[in-house]
Amino acid sequence: MKMITKIVEESKRDARRYFHKRCQKKIEQIERKRLKHGKSKCPHCQKEYSYRKRGKRDRELQTSMGKIKFKIQQVECRNCGRVYRPLTEWLGLRPRERITEELLDKAIKVAIHTSYRIASEITKEQTGEKVSGRRIQKAILNKAEEIRLEQEESPPEKYAIMLKDSTKGNTGKTKRGEDINIIYGVKGKVVKVNHQTGEIKRSWIVGDILRVAVGKDTTLAKMQHETRNLMTDGDQSIEKKFQKMEKGEDIVLHRCNWHLSRMFGFALYHDGLKTKGERKKHVRRLANIIKYSHNNYRKHYRKLIKDCERAGYTKAVTYLTNAENELYNTKEKAVKLETRLTDGTLISPTTLLANSPIERVMREVDRRADIGVRWSSRGLESITRVRLDFLYQIKSTFKSMLNSPPKCYV
Repeated sequence: MKMITKIVEESKRDARRYFHKRCQKKIEQIERKRLKHGKSKCPHCQKEYSYRKRGKRDRELQTSMGKIKFKIQQVECRNCGRVYRPLTEWLGLRPRERITEELLDKAIKVAIHTSYRIASEITKEQTGEKVSGRRIQKAILNKAEEIRLEQEESPPEKYAIMLKDSTKGNTGKTKRGEDINIIYGVKGKVVKVNHQTGEIKRSWIVGDILRVAVGKDTTLAKMQHETRNLMTDGDQSIEKKFQKMEKGEDIVLHRCNWHLSRMFGFALYHDGLKTKGERKKHVRRLANIIKYSHNNYRKHYRKLIKDCERAGYTKAVTYLTNAENELYNTKEKAVKLETRLTDGTLISPTTLLANSPIERVMREVDRRADIGVRWSSRGLESITRVRLDFLYQIKSTFKSMLNSPPKCYV
């Protein structure tokens, strides 16, 4: 095993030497071809004139295969007399830039899973080139801004329902931090089945991450995408913001069934039922109303409220009363998702009862955000955007749905 490892390492070194020579030769060929006619467009006066050669300058760039060195021809414009390098603009090289974008992209893909310092160390170990944590952080800020601009230029889309949620991030002045707000647009559902037995092997919701905002919630401001339904976990502030939106009165609010039972248990806890056993029968009763009551759920739900009121569970009564209309909407105006098999075959629609898709997104956010450091609002928002863009667009497993991959409009 030691011998094969040695052979692999020697082969890597030989491949790197060949790569460096090949890059140098390729750049020289391109430069000769572009300067062949004796004219070039000057970046200063923006006119195409003949030029005088003014020697060559050495240039060194870091790549994922090591450093490459080459020379770039300098020329003087005969029109304005300014000196410039024609090949620099064509290659996309910025002044004093020494790290290629392909190396930065590799470093970013590491940084969305771990801290900047560790990302720097792993990048150096894997590529042999050092990229500082500060440089990776700057690249992520720029990448996040590109994603935001792309979102603003994208045309609006229609969604069956939007899911809105937030989680706390370790940023801001308060001890608990600030909210990371996310909106998720649901398109439909994909089902993978065993063609021999007909059993469902796996199913997943298809959708796009539409907005991300840290601190001040701007996710609903000027929302260009259209929907007739919104599902939340019961946050009253979300409902008030949606109602203030243009056409907000036309949007039907739904309550996540999973959160309804869970938060009812928390309300009972604050009403004095401290043990799980004391709360269990009440929570199970609500779960049965949600799942089995069919046409009589209104009657059973109101009876549950009255029973809690007689028992003195004031917080539970308040919670159930506030959630009443949203539960009725989920039952009576249920959202039917277009459902397809992995081969594109359309099957019977599926009812969406919980906001589990956005809960999975929140888990991915927490994995990167909760690393024991204090973020800036901009830094946390940027790393969240880039991470979600990578996870839900580039490495998406949803591309079979509607012949269009989901997007990360963040």
